[in-house]
Amino acid sequence: MSETPTTTKPASEDEVREALYDVVDPELGIDVVNLGLIYGIHVDDDNTATLDMTLTSAACPLTDVIEDQAKSATDGIVNELRINWVCGRGPRAGPGRRRARPGGGVRGDGAVGGSAAPLRSLGAWRI
Repeated sequence: MSETPTTTKPASEDEVREALYDVVDPELGIDVVNLGLIYGIHVDDDNTATLDMTLTSAACPLTDVIEDQAKSATDGIVNELRINWVCGRGPRAGPGRRRARPGGGVRGDGAVGGSAAPLRSLGAWRI
């Protein structure tokens, strides 16, 4: 008696993305999808998913934790998960998030630009 091979349709990119909502940055408590850390998802015919992903900071000490969470979250959806860590890019705006406005962001002195002046005018900086 011979076994007939079963064919499994590869997971969709949307299925993988949905599973990644369960992967939470341990320092921030926000999932990697909404943080904008996922740049791309590809699932091949062998049902191996490859993520193009970045971290909240280049020296993030929790890479292994996030990778383990991602593999656990996609277990049973894909046969294997691979992550291409994309360096040199910060998080991009995720679903429902806006990108930083021109004039905002971090200045060379480390102060947040474009946001403190309105608060000062309201007396928010008084001690």
